[in-house]
Amino acid sequence: IVASFLMTLLFPLQTLTPLMEQVSQVSKFAVLLPLVSGFAGALNICQSERDSLVSGAAVGILVAASLAPPVGLVGAGLYMMDWQVVLSSLFRILLQLLGIHIAATLVFYFYGKVSPRGVRFLKGSKKLGIITTGVVILGIGAMMFWQFSQPPFLRKASMNTELNEVLNTELQKIPYILVLNKDVTFTNEKFEGTPVATFAA
Repeated sequence: IVASFLMTLLFPLQTLTPLMEQVSQVSKFAVLLPLVSGFAGALNICQSERDSLVSGAAVGILVAASLAPPVGLVGAGLYMMDWQVVLSSLFRILLQLLGIHIAATLVFYFYGKVSPRGVRFLKGSKKLGIITTGVVILGIGAMMFWQFSQPPFLRKASMNTELNEVLNTELQKIPYILVLNKDVTFTNEKFEGTPVATFAA
């Protein structure tokens, strides 16, 4: 976040790039990527290097793909004082960390003691493990409830796709036209408290 903020300070941005816009928009399926990342990472730790189905490089790529984009965007969003971008990115970061944690925890429970060569974990308190797992599950549940109770702020990516399908259906009803390109995008602007989407064809 600090590196991103400093880079944006050195090379100032006035508006978000299209890629930054895409990264700032959360999908309703955003929780799936950290679950896969956590599962793969834990599997890599539990299994020996020769037997592992998941390579260390693949784990690194999965974790980087889930955490790096929103983390970088927080720094840029702070510089631009775009609080919607900052909040949606922080939401994704926290969701990613909780998702990775719960998936890895379940894999560790399944395997029992986690002590492959070169990696040692001290035995922890079973009671503390259950409490922290419960807290993480409650945290994910609370975040998912917040995500689905605040449309479309934390589901813009999914709603863009859904509205694209609606636009396509409506355009197909118009005779004598050929659709060359179409796009639906939620902006970060609001009109009378309602988020604004742009339809273009």
